[in-house]
Amino acid sequence: MTLDRFIKSSKFERTTSTLTPQFRPHSLPLIIRIMRMLDDGYYPARIAGLLGKTRSHIHYYIKKLEKVGFIEKQESLKTIKKGLYVRKSRGALTLYHITQAGTNFIAGIERGALGRVVRLHNCYFKYPILRGAVKLIDWRKVELNNWTQLIGLELGLKVRKNPKSVEVIAPVVEGRNPYRLLLEAKEQADVLAGHLEQKFGMVLGRGKLSRKTHFGIYDPVANELTKYMEFSGARGKMDQSETYGELDLFSPEAAEEYLVMPAKISHLESDISDVKASMQIFGAGMREHMKLIANVEKLVVELREVVRVLSGKKELLKNTVLEKKVQSSLTDFADSH
Repeated sequence: MTLDRFIKSSKFERTTSTLTPQFRPHSLPLIIRIMRMLDDGYYPARIAGLLGKTRSHIHYYIKKLEKVGFIEKQESLKTIKKGLYVRKSRGALTLYHITQAGTNFIAGIERGALGRVVRLHNCYFKYPILRGAVKLIDWRKVELNNWTQLIGLELGLKVRKNPKSVEVIAPVVEGRNPYRLLLEAKEQADVLAGHLEQKFGMVLGRGKLSRKTHFGIYDPVANELTKYMEFSGARGKMDQSETYGELDLFSPEAAEEYLVMPAKISHLESDISDVKASMQIFGAGMREHMKLIANVEKLVVELREVVRVLSGKKELLKNTVLEKKVQSSLTDFADSH
């Protein structure tokens, strides 16, 4: 099954469109963390500080969550939890708790019904310089640790000047097909490369990926594990670089395999159920077969007994006939003498 068919045939599309039309998919992990911290007794300013966000950013989501009924405000003087530093406001505490609708919302996301959105980032395309710029480019010199770098901004994209090449840093894009995202990023980079050629008289070669592109996917397991440690390997990594647990895969193939995994597991479960049903039918057939064998064995025993009895009668009959012949011969002999 292809990724497109999986997305169309699953409940993913319907659940996302009906439950969270007011939220961007990429913001869902942050929203879940905000909801849980509110439910634990943290106040908005404290959440902003812990998550590294502005207060206005956190209040923006709190208002939206209240509006859709996922959280409710409560004022109480007795619900302070030890160590949470809850502030008092005019003698009362501004606290929130998650509603049943909010609980269902979080459960739906963590079951994988939502949140299966790929975030393409760290995507760099390198274009070799075949001929330098005719017109002067206003590069901005950026001082790094032991060297400097020339950075430009064209068409809203960042461009980095290397001695023999130009690197276009593609924007972060989100979607459900990693191949399509990579193609979109390449198209945007190619448009910018063409713009540089026309605007500054440069001649650039064909662009190629110059780094490991990251296909980030929110994962509830990664969200829990990365609270304590980070993982990295040849195919990807897990960390909380976006303030929530994310699985970063380094190829579209790996990202697609991850996305279709629920469908594969579902098919595997279906196949196992079919095999189980077949084995039950086979088992019932084998039981009937064993009964038939037992009946045949019983019949064979009975037939052997019949043959034995018939053999005994035949021998008895044979002896009787022989005895009559002997008696007849003796009678004939006596008469002749």
